[in-house]
Amino acid sequence: MIVRALRTAALLLLACALWPAPAAAHLRLQSSTPAQGDTVRSSLTEIRVVFSQAVEPRYTTLTLVDFAGNALALGTLEPVGTGKTTEYIYRLEHPVVSGAFVVRWKTAGEDGHVVSGSFDFLVDVPNAVTVPKSLAGTSADPSAATPESNEHAHHQPESEIEPLYRPESSVIWILARWINFIGLVLMVGTVAFRFGVLQRGRAALADDVVSAIDHTTRNVALIAAVLALSGNLLRFWLQSGALHGTARMWDPELLQAMTFSTGWGKAWLAQTVATIGFAVATRLRTEEPTESWIAAAVFAVAAGATPAFSGHAAAVEQMAVVPIFNDAVHLIGASSWLGTLAVLLFAVPAVIRTSHTPFADAAALVRTFSPFALFAAAVAIATGTLSAFVHIKAIPELWTTPYGRT
Repeated sequence: MIVRALRTAALLLLACALWPAPAAAHLRLQSSTPAQGDTVRSSLTEIRVVFSQAVEPRYTTLTLVDFAGNALALGTLEPVGTGKTTEYIYRLEHPVVSGAFVVRWKTAGEDGHVVSGSFDFLVDVPNAVTVPKSLAGTSADPSAATPESNEHAHHQPESEIEPLYRPESSVIWILARWINFIGLVLMVGTVAFRFGVLQRGRAALADDVVSAIDHTTRNVALIAAVLALSGNLLRFWLQSGALHGTARMWDPELLQAMTFSTGWGKAWLAQTVATIGFAVATRLRTEEPTESWIAAAVFAVAAGATPAFSGHAAAVEQMAVVPIFNDAVHLIGASSWLGTLAVLLFAVPAVIRTSHTPFADAAALVRTFSPFALFAAAVAIATGTLSAFVHIKAIPELWTTPYGRT
């Protein structure tokens, strides 16, 4: 009973560890002018927002609505300062002297995370003579602007983006990331198994057993590539919907800008190319099988490193190369542990079908895997701890923030 309970608990913990919970991005609205709940006593001519990290100007939008829900006209988004900046100003085309208003904002960080929110305030100018009416429908038409014609153009209002494309509220986002990560874990795992387990233990195995295991590993590699590529394509669809809205999510110009002009897009493209290269390499039949596996290893490591360039590590403003490298090593270490274990579970039946001494050969594989798994798990734990120090600024954030709890 105790062994069964421990086994059940271990499986539950493993399921929790593999489930890619949507740890909230560190990007947030740090301050605004007017601030949440303010009462403005002078004519309102501009809205100023400051984010906690540098954001993508082309994907930063503000929508100002009055108490009746009518949109007011806003001018052009203007960055404060030069280069990468966190502060922006929206200037109103017509000053506002009275009324209750809500600002709905949406932006995306350099790591591709889409974040949105709102804040409200009152405008009450003493002795105001006139009160401008809301200018519903007079704001710039989002469909008339392109990333090339106006880098800071007003894109799709937040209200026009369906819940499906909101990372923080849609299960399909978690599913897409889960499929993608499982594919990456298995890709790295097949390579790690081939060189860390099979290559080191092949002296104790017959040639036909080694050949059967190699064939099984290549089949797992193909499944891994299909999962990683499917999850990646699903992520591309969702990311475009979140950034551009449903009406323009397949606009060629916007897709081109998202793919080639953002850090998220470049990482996505690199992972797609590396995954395809991995799939081709594992299907190659050369005189020396090790040659194709070496090529597969290069592609697997490249694909496994790409999430670090489109995750929290890429959003670190100072010495980003350190957390990016750490995150890449973390995924490769965890994959070399759990991914190799998954491949081992597929390899053992192949050993049983082929070997004349199946249990002895299977035991030899497990003995070879154990020290390799211990080292890989240690790497995963060490790099995971380092990530916590990078992203968690204070101990209470371990239980007060979604990232810390995850």
